[in-house]
Amino acid sequence: QGRCDDGEANGTSAARAITIRTNLAATELSAPATVLQGTPLSVAAAVNNTGLSNATNFTVTFYIDSFANPVTFRTLSLPPGQGASVSAGLPTASLTGNHTALVRADSGAIIPEPNETDNDASAAFEVTQDVLAPDITGITQIPSDVSESTRAGNISATVTDQGVGVDP
Repeated sequence: QGRCDDGEANGTSAARAITIRTNLAATELSAPATVLQGTPLSVAAAVNNTGLSNATNFTVTFYIDSFANPVTFRTLSLPPGQGASVSAGLPTASLTGNHTALVRADSGAIIPEPNETDNDASAAFEVTQDVLAPDITGITQIPSDVSESTRAGNISATVTDQGVGVDP
């Protein structure tokens, strides 16, 4: 806090308290439009201190689909007028279909701010499944008609897709 005096025309002055505040803003969250199920979703958030005082040791938290379920967080400090890119890898093993990645600056609400409505950003993404990725095991049968002189023979095999992929 600081003080300033308002001089008036009659020579009197009045003291007024001024509070210099920090304001944090999550201005962008970038993520790929699609990600393969089981591959971490790489996200990057732009977080800025648009206020006039330091923001020290605040938390930037990442979520998927709801602010009720935090996934991971980073601790950050920013001087006035500065910004930073905060990155994370969000798990997708249990997800399929369309989802929303979310980020909240000062998720612990430890920094007093005049505007809390600019602390959030989001990005839509889709989790796709592996398409037809067969697990083929080795062939262990030795042909019975191998020629000793040429070491050549015929072999036939049936390959069965036992993979986890989905047919398109």
